[in-house]
Amino acid sequence: MCAAKRRRRAVTETRKRAVIFDMDGVIVDSSRYHYEAWQKVFGRIGLTYSKEDFLLHFGRRSDAVVRHVMGEDVPFETIAKLCSKKEVLYRKLAKAKVRTLPGVMRLIKSLEKSGFALALSSSSALDNIDFILGPLKLSGYFDAIVHGDEVKDAKPSPKIFLLAAKKIGIAPRNCVVIEDAVPGVQAAKRAGMHSIAVTGTHKREELAEADVVVDSLEKIGVEHIERLLGL
Repeated sequence: MCAAKRRRRAVTETRKRAVIFDMDGVIVDSSRYHYEAWQKVFGRIGLTYSKEDFLLHFGRRSDAVVRHVMGEDVPFETIAKLCSKKEVLYRKLAKAKVRTLPGVMRLIKSLEKSGFALALSSSSALDNIDFILGPLKLSGYFDAIVHGDEVKDAKPSPKIFLLAAKKIGIAPRNCVVIEDAVPGVQAAKRAGMHSIAVTGTHKREELAEADVVVDSLEKIGVEHIERLLGL
C-alpha cells in the first residue's frame, strides 16, 4: 500500500489535524519563470509588466493578473487566450529547472510520519500543478489538491483553503496553512486557520498577519505546527 493510501486511512480514523501548502514560493521557487512569461506575453501586445506589478499579484490567479494590467472590462476570450499563452510559455521556461525549496521534503515527510493530513491549495491551473509535482514525485504525499479553477473567488478569499479542508474532512481550526504571499496569508486568516508565512516573494513585515514568519521551511518542524494547533 502506498504512503498516500496509508495516510488517508489514518486521517479517516482520527480527523484531527492538517497542513495545507501553497505551491509557488513555498514548495518551489518558480517566481522568476512566471514573471518572465508574463513579461513576454504582455510585451507581445505592447504592454509593460513591471516587477512591482508581479509581486503585487504573485499568488493570485492568472485572470486577476490580466485584469490588473488591461482593466476590468477586458473580454473573457482575451483573458483566456493570454492566460493560456502565459502558461504554455511558463512551462517551457521552467521545464527541468524547478527544484523543491530547502526544508520542504524534510517537513512533508515528517508531517506524514506524524499522521498529519496534507493538502495543496494553489491558485495555479491544474496543468501547472501536475507539471511541478509530477517530476518532483510529490503528488502521492497529498491527500487533496485544490487548484485555482475549482473556486470562483481567488485569494484573499478563503474559499480555496476551505475547499481543501472539506476534501480532507478536517475542521478549519485544525488546519495550518503555509504561504508566501500576502493574499494567501489573508485567505488563511479569513478561513479561520493558523498560518506560517515564508519570506521570499514578500518581506517579513508584509507577512506580519501570519502566526509565524520564517525565512525558510528549514526552521519549521512538526513541533512548531503542533504548538500552533495547541497539541
